[in-house]
Amino acid sequence: MKKRLICMCICVCVLAIVSFTVSVCGNWEILHNGCFNLVDKDGNVLYWLAEDPLADRGQRDHGLVQLVFDREVTYVGNGSLRIHVPFGAEKHFPRWKQRLDNVEDVLTISISAKAKTKDIVDGSGAYINFEYFDAEGTRIGFKNGKPFITGTTDDWVTLAVDDALPSGVHSVYINLLLNGYGTAWFDDVKILQVF
Repeated sequence: MKKRLICMCICVCVLAIVSFTVSVCGNWEILHNGCFNLVDKDGNVLYWLAEDPLADRGQRDHGLVQLVFDREVTYVGNGSLRIHVPFGAEKHFPRWKQRLDNVEDVLTISISAKAKTKDIVDGSGAYINFEYFDAEGTRIGFKNGKPFITGTTDDWVTLAVDDALPSGVHSVYINLLLNGYGTAWFDDVKILQVF
């Protein structure tokens, strides 16, 4: 009897944790791992892809841009996604991104994220956006969110983007970007509304 009671308590605790994680981290049917709690054995954050467009085009010596999972800085969960662009690097748009599929029936989507910055200068700053792609994988549009954060923030700032999806959209990328020099951390990505 005592073992059964302990097992039931453990199950209730696990269900409470899972329920809290889903409610905090967004809609799991479309967005995955918005709090970055799911990490593989090598430390890679599941469902999120680090993309450095210059490095991806073979320009590996452009200034050592860093896109890493940072366990030391967090708003909620086990860590945050960090982008660092050192002075002297070519300014571009390094990003963390996640692809949202099965959005053909979605008319409008609204997403938020938390961001914190340090010493961001000479660019648009840290921000969030959507990129829209058709069934063939051709980009058919984008929408930037607000605000664009530059300088240094002491606290986490809420970034948000919402838009009516264009006709013909097959998939949407959520992008967490840094344009300029400095460091940005992103955390707590969640879907606010889907119509």
